[in-house]
Amino acid sequence: MTSRSGIYMVPTDTWYIERTVWLIAGVAILGATALAAWVHPLWVLGVVATAAASITVALSGFCIMATGLYWRGAEPWLAPGTPRQASLHAGSTA
Repeated sequence: MTSRSGIYMVPTDTWYIERTVWLIAGVAILGATALAAWVHPLWVLGVVATAAASITVALSGFCIMATGLYWRGAEPWLAPGTPRQASLHAGSTA
């Protein structure tokens, strides 16, 4: 991955838990939004649930989706102490 000055880029050369969670959340939001628009307005509760889960992750660090993926053998990228964590930012000294 080439670094770009002033832009935060996540690695896209491999799949890892965090990237998979972002994909699943995006699909859930798009799906729930489409269902709310075309099927029934109560499908918007899927968007609300996804938002609540995202806020929970941001405030507590606990992610039910990441836990499930980890139990199924997915590898984390941002796990503390891994060499990959330090390589996320160009010029990182960690």
